[in-house]
Amino acid sequence: MGMLQVCRIFLMLGMLGTCLSAGAETSPPEAGAAPAAPDILTPDRPGFTNGSDTVVPGRVQVEGGFSRTKYSADSGSGQVTDGPQTLVRAGLNPKLEVRVTLPDYLWPTGGQSGFGDGGIGVRYKFYQSKDGSTKLSLTSNLTIPIRSAVTTSGHVDPSLTLSGQTASGSRWGLSSNLSLAYPTISGKRITDFTATGQVTYQISSPFAVFADTYDDLPREGPPSSIVDGGLTYRLTTNLQLDLETGRGLGGAAPVQFYGGGFAIRF
Repeated sequence: MGMLQVCRIFLMLGMLGTCLSAGAETSPPEAGAAPAAPDILTPDRPGFTNGSDTVVPGRVQVEGGFSRTKYSADSGSGQVTDGPQTLVRAGLNPKLEVRVTLPDYLWPTGGQSGFGDGGIGVRYKFYQSKDGSTKLSLTSNLTIPIRSAVTTSGHVDPSLTLSGQTASGSRWGLSSNLSLAYPTISGKRITDFTATGQVTYQISSPFAVFADTYDDLPREGPPSSIVDGGLTYRLTTNLQLDLETGRGLGGAAPVQFYGGGFAIRF
């Protein structure tokens, strides 16, 4: 399938999602529908694969953390620490949330420190099975350039992500993302396609582990593949902590990285 066809499919799904969301709050539940899913925290972090859930209506969820990344000589070498990787998510209705990504601060070794760009977006959950185990969503995002940022494209760059997740029993979970982005590099807008996949396993009530893969296939430039994994710990119903580490598999990918963070719901 060509990149133009993928773009058309994503745009059609996005338009469908927008149309359907108009009546999401007023539509009565279907007769015989399964009860609502438990009110559990559903962060997008850690890992590269975002979930398909939306934040509970009327609640605000804040996710953030820090990471340390080592790059190869082909990618400029050196190490970069960044944080606080803040994402603010607010639930508007059972299927729709708004998302604000705050500018991240970067501390490179031997380079200039400073902020990167921010972003704003929405997520629409357009499908959920009756038992609540399988979900699909669309997330659209626009980067917001920061004039004083040390790493900025200087442009508003759009992206669209199709997310899917499903559960097998009470312990196993599978999720995947397909993303299409149009970043601006050196004043030129390019097409960038990424695919991710994640497997999770619930060890006990608070502890879970995950393994994640990420493949970046830009239309111009070398591809980038990464594998990572880690641990999550649900401290309370509204607070989760995480640790992760990973490494690149060649190309433009980083050599190695590690980090940790949190998700809290108010």
